[in-house]
Amino acid sequence: MGREIRQKHIAILSSVANLLGTAALALAGWYGWGDYNRTAIILMVIGVILLSLTPLATALLTIESETLTAVLLERTRSLAMFTEFTHGLFKLREADDLRITLLVVDRTHEPPILRQQVRCTNTGQKLAGTSTMTIQQGIAGKCFRDVGVAAVNFTGGDFIQHMVDLGFTRQEAKQFERRGAYLCVPIVDSVGEVIAVLSVDVKAPNVLTPDHTEIAEWVTPFFAKYLTQPERGDNRQ
Repeated sequence: MGREIRQKHIAILSSVANLLGTAALALAGWYGWGDYNRTAIILMVIGVILLSLTPLATALLTIESETLTAVLLERTRSLAMFTEFTHGLFKLREADDLRITLLVVDRTHEPPILRQQVRCTNTGQKLAGTSTMTIQQGIAGKCFRDVGVAAVNFTGGDFIQHMVDLGFTRQEAKQFERRGAYLCVPIVDSVGEVIAVLSVDVKAPNVLTPDHTEIAEWVTPFFAKYLTQPERGDNRQ
């Protein structure tokens, strides 16, 4: 949103600069070039400068946009690699079907939503899914609201109903793959605000231990470092 506003401002300023530049050149012509009229020369210089602002501003904006895109792409790659590294730290059996998911807070919605950034499974890095949840839903939402570790084991009962009890609609709950346990740890920035949630889930209940919670808490500062670069505003979307 901020970049769109900036582009709009540049477009307006460019239009004004073009208008003033054209007017300055027209006045310079009206004063005439005979005898090197000083006013005409000054107006010509002003007109040329104003007209050159548009391509210059466009070029600078393009360079900045391309640079930021490259930095954000590199940051996503780094987050994916670190998510895969975290997956390896848990040292669970393949049958446990461990999934590590990084959910980034998107505050352009009200209430804010948690959006998948990267995910790692037993087969390695996966493309982030398109599904989202609000901060009022799921174990991840509770983690966000409490700014603390949140965990649950589904030892029995109807999984769909468990999801409904966690704030999802029944239709939303049907889209979830059945899981036995969730562990979520908040990722906070330098002022203690939650910018993301590290979500850990496995196929069966009672697999995740306090040691796994300790691992998840240990890695979150590293995720925070990646997520707050190159600029904090990027995480707010």
